[in-house]
Amino acid sequence: MTRPAAKTNAFSTETKATPDRPQCSRTSPAATEMQKESAATCRPDNAELHELLEFLHDRYNCTAFVADDPVAIPHDYTSREDIEISGFLAATIAWGKRPMIVTNGRRLMERMDRAPYDFVLNASERELGALAGFVHRTFNGGDLIQFVRSIRAICERHGGLGRFVEASYASTGDMRRVLATLIKYVRKRYEG
Repeated sequence: MTRPAAKTNAFSTETKATPDRPQCSRTSPAATEMQKESAATCRPDNAELHELLEFLHDRYNCTAFVADDPVAIPHDYTSREDIEISGFLAATIAWGKRPMIVTNGRRLMERMDRAPYDFVLNASERELGALAGFVHRTFNGGDLIQFVRSIRAICERHGGLGRFVEASYASTGDMRRVLATLIKYVRKRYEG
């Protein structure tokens, strides 16, 4: 799906291509499908927020920006589940210099056999142990193993990270409560 070359709203001026910022367009079929689902469930009272998010998507979801950004990690995948898990883990380590984050995000995906959803659901204890050597700044292999276990619990109970967020938001209408619940899942796994 390609967006119009120019769009004016409360959040932007025209989004034409310039030498320092190429025109961006949506390229991922999986992302396009998720955007359709999102648009279909957008509440009318959230129309302004939806418009802002669409603008930001158009501004940053392009090859020129994505290549050197942690969001490049989920762009390597096509299945919704792989995108969600790789994006969640890339966001988890997204502090520091962008090139280092991207490099470590790709190293992390290699440790998960470039199949994050399958790895999260099916990794044996021995395979989880192979994550022990991963380090990104203060986030270490032990943290990563607990995150994988937390994500596994969410996927097993809710069918995926995205489905958990969607169901939680549908029942609460409050993203802060959704994120607080997600944090509780992760903490619960750390505490045993």
